[in-house]
Amino acid sequence: MEILNHPTVNITLNETLDYLSIVWNKFPRSEFLRDIYSRVAIRREEELPKHWILDKKNIKVISPEDQLWMSKEWASKLTENHMLAFIDSKDVFGQLSIRNVVNEIKIGYKQLQLEIFDDEEEAIIWFGSTS
Repeated sequence: MEILNHPTVNITLNETLDYLSIVWNKFPRSEFLRDIYSRVAIRREEELPKHWILDKKNIKVISPEDQLWMSKEWASKLTENHMLAFIDSKDVFGQLSIRNVVNEIKIGYKQLQLEIFDDEEEAIIWFGSTS
């Protein structure tokens, strides 16, 4: 089920496999990235599954400010029930910024399960192996 179809991001809910997918098609402005992630985090408890795929393969880099925001403010809104699968960037700087976010979240929010994958299929297998 499509939740949002935008030139910058597509958000879909796979009801069959029970996961939310946020696919960034191009680099978002900081305000837009934060708005999308905040809206999804607020809705998560009522209607969204615990498995999320955050596809960043088309992102060149995440700004240091947004990395900090994601690893502190945004992560604080998530619960221990959530599993976050980050799809790695094709860009080396994007890869470094994703690893920084994931490492900071793992340090600050040990209850969250999160990993980095090369593609969506690997993430779906991980969801199934840990449920």
